[in-house]
Amino acid sequence: GAVPITAFEAFLACPARFLYDQVLRVDSEEPWDPDLPAVAHGSLLHRVLQRFLRETMVNGAPSLQAAAPEAGALRARRLHDAACAELGADRSLAALKASQREWILHEWLSGLVDDGPAGLLRTWLDHEAASPVTRVRAVELELEVQVGPLRLRGRTDRVDELGDDTLLVLDHKTGQVPAARVRAGLKIQGVLYGRALATESRPNVISGYAGVRGPGDVDRGGWAGPAESVAELAGSRA
Repeated sequence: GAVPITAFEAFLACPARFLYDQVLRVDSEEPWDPDLPAVAHGSLLHRVLQRFLRETMVNGAPSLQAAAPEAGALRARRLHDAACAELGADRSLAALKASQREWILHEWLSGLVDDGPAGLLRTWLDHEAASPVTRVRAVELELEVQVGPLRLRGRTDRVDELGDDTLLVLDHKTGQVPAARVRAGLKIQGVLYGRALATESRPNVISGYAGVRGPGDVDRGGWAGPAESVAELAGSRA
């Protein structure tokens, strides 16, 4: 069967760690944190954004960039509703103390439908609104690509249309954007996604990462693709 692209990247980065983590399944201890565990936090954020982006496509307004104030308010309301649905159904969140749940809900939802300071999701939405104009084309798209004797598979969080001939592939991260590892050739999923997605009508594919770490801490980076297009995108507020 096809090998997950993330597993192949882990092997390239450190074969020994790949052996312990992926083959022997030796668990590593995570530092204690009163918030959701990192894996649960990342999974929950992905589900919230996935739900919102899919609903955005269904509602016929696939662009998240600046528009009339009422359109921006409607997007914020829809993101709030999508987040409440996922947060309300999350078992990890339900297992926390009431005071912890209330703190997390405030941290995620603040500023979407009230006048509170911009929380995690409001920060992400504002960053999207100020980014280059794109149209969401696909969410959680599964891909396979052949590399020599290996058949690799992966799933991209989001594919946007950028202009008339370019696709923008984004992977959401709750940690730091791995820009240095992309430059070193240790994060190759973007290059492989580009090979899988390029067509005659849209030959250019740019890939990158959206870092969504917390309120006031959202950025994009780790770009891969045609040099001229990457330079233009990196030079904008992306």
